[in-house]
Formats: sequence, C-alpha cells, structure tokens
Amino acid sequence: MGRGDADHGGVAGNAGQGNARGDKADKADKADKADRADRADRADKANRADNNAADAARNAAKNDADAARDAARADADAARDAAKADADATRDAARAAADAARDAAKAAGVAGADATRDAARAAADAARDAAKADADATRDAARAAADAARNDAKADANAAREAAKAEKRAAREDVADAPDAPDAPDAPDAPDAPDVDVVEVQN
Repeated sequence: MGRGDADHGGVAGNAGQGNARGDKADKADKADKADRADRADRADKANRADNNAADAARNAAKNDADAARDAARADADAARDAAKADADATRDAARAAADAARDAAKAAGVAGADATRDAARAAADAARDAAKADADATRDAARAAADAARNDAKADANAAREAAKAEKRAAREDVADAPDAPDAPDAPDAPDAPDVDVVEVQN
C-alpha cells in the first residue's frame, strides 16, 4: 500500500514536470506570436512612413515642375507681347514714312503719290501681321516645350517615388528575412525523484 502510494507519487511528479514543460512551450509560443505581431506592426508603420516620404518628395517635384512650366509660359507670353508691340511700332513708323513720302510727292506734283502711299501702308500692315504671327508661333512653341518639360518632370517624379518605395520595401524584406538569433538553450529538467520503497512494519 505504501509502495503504491510512493509509485503514484512518482508518477504524479513526472506528470507535473510534463505539465511544466508544456506551459513553458505555450509561453514561448505566445511570446513568439506577440513578437511577430509587433514586428509586423512596426513594419507596417515603417512602410506607411516610407510611402508618405516618397509621396511628399514626388509632390514637391511636381510642384517644382508646375512652377517651372508656369514661369516658362509667362516668359513666352511676355516675349510674344513684346514682339507684337515691336511689330506695331514698326508698322506705325512705316505708315508714317509712307504718309510723309506721299505728302512730299503730292507737293512736288508727282502723279500716283496716293497709290504709292497706299502700297507702302499695305506692305507695312502685312509685315506687322507676319511679325505677329511669328510671335504667336514662337510663343506657342515655347509653351508646348514648357508643358512637355513639366510632364517629363512629373513622370520622373512618379518613377522616383516608385523606386524609393521599392528600395525601402526591399530593405525591410531583407531585414525580415535575416535569421533570428538562436534561442538560449533550455535549462535541464530537474531529475525525477527516486522511488522510495516503503516497508510495512508488522506488529
């Protein structure tokens, strides 16, 4: 009877040690899951931060491209307006010279003075119109070039944004793929208590 109790005690001791090892494994599994969840959360936050930084850089580049395009278009408009003003001034000077020549010819009794003046005025008008057309064409070409440059800059900004995101993502994946440090070895289990034989005492 006593021996049986001792044997049962030994079995109970072994079962207790088995339960302890199971609890330890459960705790390690929970800690591992918590660590993985924490790393995933930190990776997600880092990903959002990297994306936000890449987006901000892309937006800044696009804003710069828009500003450069607007400045180039404004310069083109100003150059066109200046060329048109020069064309008008040249035409006005030519018309004034034609009028003066006509008046001098008429005073001298030269026939056809009015027709000559009219022809000179028409030539001056035609030259002015041609100069204005050239100014408009030059302005339009400059604006088109500014728009193309802006579009190229925006495309480059988008490509740079995607490249930056990919680079950051690859760097995070490299870190995630790195092997974990080896776990510390488990402490050896305590030896089982030796069975104790109980000798019955006969009265």
